[in-house]
Amino acid sequence: MALSAGAARPTVRDAMLRLSQRLTEPLEVRDIARALAATARELFHGDAFFFSLLEVGGSLTGVYAEDTPHDALGPVEVPFGGGMRIGETMRGVLDGHPCVINRSAPPRETVPFGCTDRLSRSLLYAPVTWHARVVAVLSVQSYTPCRYAETDLSLLQVMANLAGAAVARSWAERALRESEERLNLVLKGANDGFWDWDLAAGSIYRCPRWHAMLGYGSEEIPPNPEAWRALVHPEDRPHVLRALDDHLEGRTDAYEEEYRVRARSGAWIWVLDRGRVVARGADGSATRAAGTQADVTHRKRAEADLAEANAGLEAALGRAQRLALDAEAASRAKGAFLANMSHEMRTPMNGVIGMAEILLGTALDPEQRECAQALRLSAGKLLRLVNDVLDLSRIESGRLAIEAEPVDLRQLVADVIANSSPEALAGGPRIHSRVDAEVAHVRIDPAHVRQILGNLVANAVKFAPSGEVVVTAERVLAEGGTASLRLTVRDTGIGIPEDRQEAVFQAFTQVDGSVTRRYGGAGLGLTIVRQLVLLMRGTVSVESAAGRGSTFRVDLPLDAEPASARPVPASGSSPAPAVAALDRERLAQASGGDAQFEQELLDELVASTGDYLSEASAALAAGDVARVCASAHALRGSAATVGAAALERVCSALERAARSGAAEEARDLLARLAVEADRLVEIAAARGRGQTA
Repeated sequence: MALSAGAARPTVRDAMLRLSQRLTEPLEVRDIARALAATARELFHGDAFFFSLLEVGGSLTGVYAEDTPHDALGPVEVPFGGGMRIGETMRGVLDGHPCVINRSAPPRETVPFGCTDRLSRSLLYAPVTWHARVVAVLSVQSYTPCRYAETDLSLLQVMANLAGAAVARSWAERALRESEERLNLVLKGANDGFWDWDLAAGSIYRCPRWHAMLGYGSEEIPPNPEAWRALVHPEDRPHVLRALDDHLEGRTDAYEEEYRVRARSGAWIWVLDRGRVVARGADGSATRAAGTQADVTHRKRAEADLAEANAGLEAALGRAQRLALDAEAASRAKGAFLANMSHEMRTPMNGVIGMAEILLGTALDPEQRECAQALRLSAGKLLRLVNDVLDLSRIESGRLAIEAEPVDLRQLVADVIANSSPEALAGGPRIHSRVDAEVAHVRIDPAHVRQILGNLVANAVKFAPSGEVVVTAERVLAEGGTASLRLTVRDTGIGIPEDRQEAVFQAFTQVDGSVTRRYGGAGLGLTIVRQLVLLMRGTVSVESAAGRGSTFRVDLPLDAEPASARPVPASGSSPAPAVAALDRERLAQASGGDAQFEQELLDELVASTGDYLSEASAALAAGDVARVCASAHALRGSAATVGAAALERVCSALERAARSGAAEEARDLLARLAVEADRLVEIAAARGRGQTA
């Protein structure tokens, strides 16, 4: 029989009214279940009440149960499955169909919904729906045989219908609370303030953080647009209002502006204000807008500091550029000054050297000859100093070009040794050389390599007054397998202390002051060596110890394509004749551009050449190597002064042949000297007649 049938009609009506009123209140799902259980106890004779929540798709998420004898209510998380099965009847309930079950005997299977240690014999099931979806199942169960009627099921379904709206409202309220919590977390994490503008009502809600950002309390600023406008800086207000109107009227997708607002302290702070229209009326006008405000004062100050620093940097760069231009102009002026001065100094010095050479070729008594030799030696040292200063200036100003060409390295080394100071040729150290066949013909810059070797050899000769100097050239493999030309100059001189080895490459620096006083020199030779080596992408190093001599090594990169091999002149062969008989530029430098003086220098050289040749020929016949070398060297110096390049080269070859004991080659070279002397006579005569040689 129906258990609710005995209840008075007002009792049913009153119970349902109380339930309806209770479910209109904002309740959690747990409280909804309590209200349903209380009404079920009042209207139905049942032993247990169950309110089971479902997810989309029918999965069981939680069961709210109340056992009448114990009055215990609490959520029990029961995952769908776990031994619980859904029969055909329950499938119908989940599809939205209420169900009543009356049994005379205990069921043979576990009841799908609810957890109890007793078996139910009579059951009522009503689906709780919202928008045609089953969101829960409401169940009343009895453990004694009992007959529930269809009217009981209808009453339970009414309760289920009331519960559906309440559950949906509870879920919506929970989702809203969670959304608000997330929004607050986001705003708190971003340290931003939130505003919500009801344009129809003309009011603006601003969150507490918005007010705190400006130092105000939540009630100190009126909730209207006018109060906000009054806080905006007068200079920023026009463009801020223009940007806001553009967005409200639909001309822009969003509103975003940076501007200054007045804080409670009176200070101006920078804010980044961003927002968007979230609702519009039927006519398209904005009815609601929302957004955030962030304090960007620190960033704006950093930007201002950065702009100031950039301006300072640009000013500094401008000053640096002006200084660089001034320095470049000064460098050009210095270069021009040094070039002019060196030219002005070299011209008379070349004349002095030339006249000294000519003077030495005349009949002099021993004292006069000694004075003339001292004059030539001093003038030569001064000329080398002037050349060194000019070379260093050209290197530092970047006006020195490196030009590689095929070179006979053996000839170059021999020329360097032959051109060494007169002291080395007369009583100085013995000079030896060795050029490996692998580098006999290479592609290098001959002029600068000759200058590097010349400075190193001159340095070795100066600091090794006795003993020997060894010059070697060989091919070595650098890291990575690239080939390099290694030039080594080793001497047995005074050596360099380890702590001073780097200093010798600095300009105007020698090991110590006593060395300068004893050996002379300005300390530029090794500086020029290092600068030239660096320009040629090479390296220079020194190994030395005080009293044990020095070894200088220069490594220069070789071209990937070696110079084509040229035949090495055999012993007794003459030098290649492809050398100009007269270097007019050198002659002009020696004479200072004075044509008459040029002619006098040429005439003096022509007049003295015959005497030198006779002296050398007699000395060679007598086997006097020293006299041969002295005559050839003297003639070479005179030829170098006036630019008689071919004559100078043959004299160098004659000195080498005499020192090496190659008498036959020396005789051939004497004959070649006579030929070059004749050529020089013709040139001098032609110039004297005003003709072009």
